[in-house]
Amino acid sequence: MILLSLIILIFGYSPATVKILPLIFFFLSSWMIYKTVKMKSDRNSAILSVLAFQILPYNLIYGTLNLYVSCIWFLSLTSLYLLLKRKYFLSGLFLALAFLTHYNTLPVIMSVYLYMFIQFFLRKTSIKEIVFFTIALIALLLITQAVYVLAISWV
Repeated sequence: MILLSLIILIFGYSPATVKILPLIFFFLSSWMIYKTVKMKSDRNSAILSVLAFQILPYNLIYGTLNLYVSCIWFLSLTSLYLLLKRKYFLSGLFLALAFLTHYNTLPVIMSVYLYMFIQFFLRKTSIKEIVFFTIALIALLLITQAVYVLAISWV
């Protein structure tokens, strides 16, 4: 990843440097959980949610040691936060970045579409917002595939 290369360039190559990036994403994910829960509930519930996220053994092990898992958490949680704030285009971009990080984000994408269609049928969102989300998602995926094909053709 570009971010990992940048951190290695700044701090040098060492095992401690490589461990910094998953920790950063782990704490950024905790921050996004806090912001999302605080938006829908009170401060105490948000703090309790963050503590529950941080003390679960799976989250501690994979969130601090595995780069792509902690990155997917952060990108997916940011997408959820933006979706709840009704910023559909940015939400689609963050979800596309999560999918590009690893393909196991596909169930999250399907869940977001299910949420958006339920909101559409309850008349809380419009079809235009669903289209914006889809355009952002597809555009980023197509652009990265085009860059990949162009990079392969130069080799």
